[in-house]
Amino acid sequence: MAEKNPDYLEQQLECTITKEKLERTFRFQQEKIKLDDPLEISMLTKMDQDIHREIEMTEDELNIKVKPAESYQNFSELHKKDRHSRWVFAHQLVEKVKSHTYPRLHLIVAPDNLVLTKGLAPSFLHYGVKESLPPYEKDEERIWHEVRAVIAAAVDEKFTFEQYIKFHDTLQVSTLVKEIFDTKTTEELSALISRKIVLLEEKERSLVHIPEKKWKTFRYVGLGLLILLIPAIIYTAYSVFFLQPRAEAYVQSGKDYQTSNYSDVINGLEKYKVEDMPDIVKYQLAHSYVVTGDFVLDQQKENIRKDLTLRTDNRYYEFFIRMGRGESEKALEIARNVGDPFTITVALIQYKADIQADKEMKSEERQAKIKELESEIADNTKRLKETKAQAEEEEKKKQEALDKVKEEEAKEAAETKPQQPAAPAAGTPAAPKQPQAPAAGKQPAAPPAGQTNPK
Repeated sequence: MAEKNPDYLEQQLECTITKEKLERTFRFQQEKIKLDDPLEISMLTKMDQDIHREIEMTEDELNIKVKPAESYQNFSELHKKDRHSRWVFAHQLVEKVKSHTYPRLHLIVAPDNLVLTKGLAPSFLHYGVKESLPPYEKDEERIWHEVRAVIAAAVDEKFTFEQYIKFHDTLQVSTLVKEIFDTKTTEELSALISRKIVLLEEKERSLVHIPEKKWKTFRYVGLGLLILLIPAIIYTAYSVFFLQPRAEAYVQSGKDYQTSNYSDVINGLEKYKVEDMPDIVKYQLAHSYVVTGDFVLDQQKENIRKDLTLRTDNRYYEFFIRMGRGESEKALEIARNVGDPFTITVALIQYKADIQADKEMKSEERQAKIKELESEIADNTKRLKETKAQAEEEEKKKQEALDKVKEEEAKEAAETKPQQPAAPAAGTPAAPKQPQAPAAGKQPAAPPAGQTNPK
């Protein structure tokens, strides 16, 4: 197992430190320290009332076990506090260092050598003892540098204490950290800390404080409203940036279609999905592709346009749109679903051309696919011819039957027509008109006076 690199505190004390929650064990090698008798450092056991120190000396090692009361907390807990609390700690650290008056005990200021009370007052775990334990001498410059590095690590956790103390001159530090390291005296540092505390307190007074329970209620209600509003916001954005432009494109395509600007119809609807279009838009777009496309012959276009009406199965609209957009494979799928031999053949021919132009497909695969398509094209062409011949035969039979019906109707009309008497020859007197016989049961009328019935 690789040995861990000693940290700043271990390097300065030339010892190893074991950490377990709040407890520390400092292990010094006898040969590296000046201590001769544990009595020389016995005063350490009475330094802090709430911090228990146990000194144990063997032939090779000196072990100092430090156990703070449970009310203390490690330096790392400071980063869970607000900014005001961190500056309060900074103020108390400066005061703690200034108020140290034990000439034989020397300070070393580092996060691992500090524990904090609930009020954020710092206490030191290890002290150097003159001529006995490192640090052996009081080093004002070192302590001053350590104090600023600890405060920088407390108020700005962008970098660690070790980075600040070793590389603060070369790091891209914040303006705040630069202010800390630019101070030259304890008084300047204290003044800077006081200004920061005052500013934070003024800001704090400008805020409105509410009970935590009420704040949580407001927060959850606000969160709930936000969750409810999110779909509306999304739909609004969707409407503004997609639905509205699409509706405008549909309207414009209708105008372009009415003026026979078929290319503009195609260009205006190019980016929209066929599935989302109303039938009238599909109808106009399909017509536009038939007119401008080259996937059917010119003589076929007119017949297609006549057959393509608003009552046509809308799958035909999609078929011609897919063909116009170069999506022959999808068009073929639609044609097969419809079952129309003509549209299947048109799609097969275009799909074959697309396969031939596909450079990414392997040659063997391309040839096999083309062969398969050609076979299907031949079968469908044969079906088309048979269907056409059958249709022509049926049309011929219908026409013959119609002609026969007309002939019989004419013959019947001629037979039922009444015959007219032949006109008399010239110079021959017409036969006398015979009197009409009276109806049965009736007597003939009496002749007028002076006339008699002919005998």
